[in-house]
Amino acid sequence: MRIITLTTLLLLAGCTANARSSSNQTTDESNAAELAKALDGLTPGKPRSCLNPLARRYETKTIGDTILYRVNKNLIYRTEAPGCSHAASGDALVSVNYGSQLCSGQILQTVDFFTRIYTGGCTLGEFTPYTRAK
Repeated sequence: MRIITLTTLLLLAGCTANARSSSNQTTDESNAAELAKALDGLTPGKPRSCLNPLARRYETKTIGDTILYRVNKNLIYRTEAPGCSHAASGDALVSVNYGSQLCSGQILQTVDFFTRIYTGGCTLGEFTPYTRAK
């Protein structure tokens, strides 16, 4: 009886792991497609270590672990921020700035929009500008 129970549990665990792996793969493919669409027609430039959010107004969009800072239709900054995928599911990104800039290495926190409970954190990478050719 123990062998049957143990075998059943192992089979269920394997099915769950396969479902999670399949779900993650689907999510990754979906994120890649959404990111490609957002950056379509734009050319990457030389990465920068900082942005000045006070000098320009940005529209922020999180796709998986990537954050896009859209200045206008011709300029978007892209940064990788592993752990910020909570923001893609509706959580807010919160940054504490000690100066006037957002810089790589800065830690952001994700906060549930309604309960205001911290749900995670991430670190900003370098900011790569994507521009539309004139």
